[in-house]
Amino acid sequence: MGLSAGELVVNTRHIDDLTDQIRFNTDCDVIKLILDEHLDSVRDLFDDVIAEQKELLDKYLPLASPPSPTPTSIVKWIKKLTTATITPQLIAYVQYTVALIQLGRSIVQLKNAIQEAVRRLPECTLELKDHVLDTLEREIDNVIKQSLLEVQNAQQKIIDLVVSEVDTQITSIVTTSAADFEASYVAGLESIEQGVADLQQISVEE
Repeated sequence: MGLSAGELVVNTRHIDDLTDQIRFNTDCDVIKLILDEHLDSVRDLFDDVIAEQKELLDKYLPLASPPSPTPTSIVKWIKKLTTATITPQLIAYVQYTVALIQLGRSIVQLKNAIQEAVRRLPECTLELKDHVLDTLEREIDNVIKQSLLEVQNAQQKIIDLVVSEVDTQITSIVTTSAADFEASYVAGLESIEQGVADLQQISVEE
């Protein structure tokens, strides 16, 4: 894949720097130039995240629904293989979701800076009105909601596979909102990874 969650954090900082340039600039022409040069890259970054997440979904998350052969030992082996394969992909998907939330927050700040510039420099109103990022903000909000749903579905499949073989309690990532997700994903991933590690220790012999 071409884009890492770490790169997304760096690019988000770039958007934050762009926001500061707009917020503290008093020249309408300079502000418009900044927007013309950089808004396409903001959209490209958003599109890159979606493409990377789709690749993860298409390639790996279907593995979370293994076939069900009859012999118990084969079923256990498949569960071990499936969870060992899919858990790193869940971690990657969670990281992309974190980055999306950060990107959404940066977009809101950028939009606010543009609106402040319009209020500060009334002569820019007509020139900047087409640059307001309402549409992109709505799109990101929708994608974040979908990402949280995918995280919930993927983690639940992994948890179900683990607890079907191991007597353990797993703390899942809370996906009811972006704020809940941010507050819980570190502990949730640690708990899921521990459960998967416990599953790898079981014997597949009947």
